Amino acid sequence: MRSFLISIVVLFTATGIGWGQPILRHSIGVDALPQDSESICPLGVYSTDFINAGLYPGDTAFDFTLYDQSGKPTSLSEILASGKPVLLVSGSFTCPVFRNNIQTINSVVSSYGDVLNVYVIYTAEAHPVIDTSPFGDEFINVEQANEFDSVLYRQPKTYGARRSIERDLIRRRTINAPILIDGPCNQWFKTYGPAPNIAYLIDAQGIVRSKEPWLNIQGYSIDNDIHELLTNQRSDDAADTGIVTFELTTKDTIYTKPGKIVSLNGKLVNNSDAGAIIHLRRHNSSKMPEGWQTAICTNVCLSPEEDTSIVRVSAHSSQSVIVYFYVGETLGTGRVYLHFYNDKVPSDSSTTRLVCIATPTEGFPVASSSAQQAVTIVPNPTTGVWSIRSAPQYSTIRIYDMLGRVVSEMPQASEYFSQNSPRGVYRLQLLSASKSVLAESTLIRQ
Repeated sequence: MRSFLISIVVLFTATGIGWGQPILRHSIGVDALPQDSESICPLGVYSTDFINAGLYPGDTAFDFTLYDQSGKPTSLSEILASGKPVLLVSGSFTCPVFRNNIQTINSVVSSYGDVLNVYVIYTAEAHPVIDTSPFGDEFINVEQANEFDSVLYRQPKTYGARRSIERDLIRRRTINAPILIDGPCNQWFKTYGPAPNIAYLIDAQGIVRSKEPWLNIQGYSIDNDIHELLTNQRSDDAADTGIVTFELTTKDTIYTKPGKIVSLNGKLVNNSDAGAIIHLRRHNSSKMPEGWQTAICTNVCLSPEEDTSIVRVSAHSSQSVIVYFYVGETLGTGRVYLHFYNDKVPSDSSTTRLVCIATPTEGFPVASSSAQQAVTIVPNPTTGVWSIRSAPQYSTIRIYDMLGRVVSEMPQASEYFSQNSPRGVYRLQLLSASKSVLAESTLIRQ
């Protein structure tokens, strides 16, 4: 494939078709190498509707001149004068999506470097510590990823501070594409974005041929876009016929106090030999307590207003899925349903329910991890009569309501009766004769 694409470009040149001199829109700067002491212009809080940010396919690109770490200038017109198209990718060290896409960028350079220029544009920090994100931080949960990677930087106040963070990036990560640093007044960011990891494929004439609001995720494929640019033929996506399963990596129910932010986690697992494109849809229960909200994170963290996400899970890999509960000051139970649909394999679909319960005591006594055993309740949900199977030997059963109150304590029996109990979610614990917790589960009374 790669040699075939190279041959096409060589043929264009050899036959005199050529690319011609690009005619770009006016330059957005920077006019001269900024001084390190030059202040960064104020950043606002921008929309996360990245698909409508910046330029669109078919637009003529704006020229620009930016500088690398050494102070060397590079302009878009100079890049396109080589006769090759260019891939421009924005990023910052504090954006986990960009960090995860470094491998993608390096792969593009390795596969297409002979026929395509690739440049990274270093922009405003997407998720600084202390300072507000340009995209709002209220419901964007990347703190754990940045803390885990020790990527903790404030939003730089000077051009030199921005250069310093970019210098740390290239010291700690291997990026095989040249990096240009956006100017102090964020000219590139505001014109081509604003977005944390947006990508543009621009042909040698200076026309935007494709735009990915998030590089290579959310259902976008940079390989397909490059293939289409170089051959005028869309790559066949039929290979994405893999099958995935959703596996919880936490319990499906969590207990907490009001006013907390908690999460339940899982992962999409693809053990197939082909990739899979998965559509994820979140549905909140209509009885969500007042003041509560939820949000989902896959390869991108969405705001509570966004219900859908698209992820591509490569063959023999997995993709994390996190559901955040923003628990209000109201006691109660919140339920979220996650629906998964396979783009190419309609039969590969599933639904998972996750539950968050706010109680005054933030949880219940639990069995130790070494002692806790599985409990099977049948039927569950129940309309009144139920029994316990596949459980350790126990002496007493204790049942809590969603407020953490003990509503019943009964000796071991073959059947239990809850017809007179209000509908809702209950916590069930199996106790030894000494009242230690042997196992626990959730009982749903319909």
